Amino acid sequence: MMALTSIPVGIPVGANPSSGNGRHLLPANYPILSLLDDVSTLDSIRLKQIHARMLRLGLFFQPYASSRLITACSLSPSPNLHYALQVFNQIPQPSLYMWNILIRSHVANSRPDLSLQLFSRLLTDSPHFPDNFTYPFAFKAAAELEMLREGSALHGQVVKGPFNSDVFILNSLVHFYATCGDVDLALRVFDFIPQRDVVSWNCMIAALARADRCDDALELFRMMQNGNISPDDITMVAVLSACGKKGDLELGRWLHSFIKRSGISECLILNNAILDMYTKCESSADARLLFDGMTEKDSISWTTMLFVYCKSRDFDAARHFFDTMPVRDIAAWNALISGYEQNGRPKDALAAFAELQNSSDAEPDQVTLVATLSACSQLCAIESGKWIHSFIEKRNLKLNHRLTASLIDMYSKCGDVGNALQVFRTVKQGDVFVWSSMIAGLAMHGRGKEALEFFKQMQKANVKPNHVTFTNVLCACSHAGLVEVGRMYFTQMLTVYGLSLNLSIMGAWWTSLAVPVVCKRRRS
Repeated sequence: MMALTSIPVGIPVGANPSSGNGRHLLPANYPILSLLDDVSTLDSIRLKQIHARMLRLGLFFQPYASSRLITACSLSPSPNLHYALQVFNQIPQPSLYMWNILIRSHVANSRPDLSLQLFSRLLTDSPHFPDNFTYPFAFKAAAELEMLREGSALHGQVVKGPFNSDVFILNSLVHFYATCGDVDLALRVFDFIPQRDVVSWNCMIAALARADRCDDALELFRMMQNGNISPDDITMVAVLSACGKKGDLELGRWLHSFIKRSGISECLILNNAILDMYTKCESSADARLLFDGMTEKDSISWTTMLFVYCKSRDFDAARHFFDTMPVRDIAAWNALISGYEQNGRPKDALAAFAELQNSSDAEPDQVTLVATLSACSQLCAIESGKWIHSFIEKRNLKLNHRLTASLIDMYSKCGDVGNALQVFRTVKQGDVFVWSSMIAGLAMHGRGKEALEFFKQMQKANVKPNHVTFTNVLCACSHAGLVEVGRMYFTQMLTVYGLSLNLSIMGAWWTSLAVPVVCKRRRS
């Protein structure tokens, strides 16, 4: 291999691109470029050494050679995107290929913001126009940032340009709108695709399944089959997810049989999806049969099977299975602790959490703490709950909305609404779960009017209430004896927010009507 000169960390100074001996080799013929063939072997130091040698040979400013270097800097196993951008900025007229590589690599390496900045620079500083490779990378960046307005503006550019029927771009648009939560717009784009491929169908079916529109996802799967598009393993993962959410075991068994009949390769990801479907359909026998027959298993397979035992309330088998797991990562511990907590075994949940603390297997995460705080709430174990709160603060763990809501709920159910309010006040912008937990905490302590005042603040903060919120609001009205106010909020739930009735809402509604009447009769 050619010896390379060590260079400083910074960007080397360019050399005259003309060769000293008067001969002009094609860039592809230079041996130095062969070092860029296998990007998996290149680290940052070696790339800088190659860059320096290219400058000395006068190769750097030749488009083919510089594009090879940009690609290597951006796509190596440990890409140095800052250096790649410095190299890029030295090129007088970078090609569209170079722009695409940089936009792609930034979104692939968790910097979608810089990816969109590069896209903006391409529009303003380059003679090139985005092509059918550029737009999908830009839509992926906008999707990761959930920038619906900016992505819609890019959509407008596509409509006016020459790629308005490009399936690659339209597929990325479906994914973008679905990720931003607008499944209806995703469907409109999907309907506009003139020649849908299997990726088009997969994007739309997965989007509907994620949005809990399971019947629509399954209907689209039937349409796909009628359209003579053969589903693949990715299709079936999305369809199985919809089936599992519906809890339709008969359909799930048919889908499993269909996969075998269709010759779809049963990879690990697909087998895990089938296992998850059987778990959600509460068929422990089918799940066990599949698990035992799997030739390849990962931590997801083992954790899902552990959850099967917990869900079927076979805790002795669950504990034995947990003890025999080859790797007990935090997902496995969470499955065990949540299994105990969700099935009326809060003491066992706290015991498992204490065991985790003394184990070297894993460190508790936010999911662990949410489940453990719920167990504390069930036992009114406020000292344990306070210890967990202190643990969160000492470890500088980020309080996401679920964890914040769990702390509020724990303090409220343990009788310390003052601490619940203190936790609530630390939140800059609470979501529906945080607000609902605080409203419930105030209502259960007989502070109904205060709870209703919090609900008004929630509405002013433009946080959309859900069924749980209105259940708590109606309970607050019941505690405060505000029958007419309860009627108003009940009507508002149906007409303004379009929420349907369920058992918890009906129970709270009848209680809000009945309790004030009973209290009035007792006083009289």
